[in-house]
Amino acid sequence: MLEIAICDDDAIILKTLGKYFGKLNDATIKYDIYNSADTLYRYVEEQGTVYDVFILDIEMQGMNGLELAQKIREKDSNCLIIFLTNYSQYVFSVFEVITFDFLRKPLEYSEFENLIKKIKRYFNITKGVFVFSYRKNSFSIPFEEIYYIEKSGRRAYLYSKDKEYIFNMTLNEIWKQLDSGAFVAIYPSCIVNLFYVREILRDELILKTGDKLFVSKKYCQEVKKRHLRFIKEKG
Repeated sequence: MLEIAICDDDAIILKTLGKYFGKLNDATIKYDIYNSADTLYRYVEEQGTVYDVFILDIEMQGMNGLELAQKIREKDSNCLIIFLTNYSQYVFSVFEVITFDFLRKPLEYSEFENLIKKIKRYFNITKGVFVFSYRKNSFSIPFEEIYYIEKSGRRAYLYSKDKEYIFNMTLNEIWKQLDSGAFVAIYPSCIVNLFYVREILRDELILKTGDKLFVSKKYCQEVKKRHLRFIKEKG
């Protein structure tokens, strides 16, 4: 479940965002609405309420969005902070609180929908895990640590930051666990994490680790297209 806090002192903006979330009709998202930064901060500070994402208006009465973001960031370095604004003068100030993105006013549903997709993609990569077992041992590897997975006969080989793992699983079983927006097949039996792709040259894919992998001619265009889309969505 993705927990989102929305904070704005403009009732029309809050109503619009509520309507947009309703239109999404996504059961994996839970959101709470606050009409002041002081109220939201009190819930976070005093009640211990935890959110994955904060969508904050910058211009608010009392504590403004930037001040709230700074307080939130002192307590939580992992949450995503998104600012609602139509003021370009804040661009440099928001870097101080490590901003994930902006949502421009007046609000447009298409931009809102793209932002939610971007957020979910981020959490799929950072929070998703790949689970398998081998020789009575169970393993759970975060998506963000997987470089690529390669099949050879009945066995599969997972290459990660820590080590190489061996397990028995079909390609269909592997794909059922992976986020298809973050992983791509470069030939029938090899799946690569797009986050680690540095460049694609002809029939060769070069990872950020320096590893070089063969890309099938049949798959090459699709891999390039998916990599470009991933970069754009990642922001």
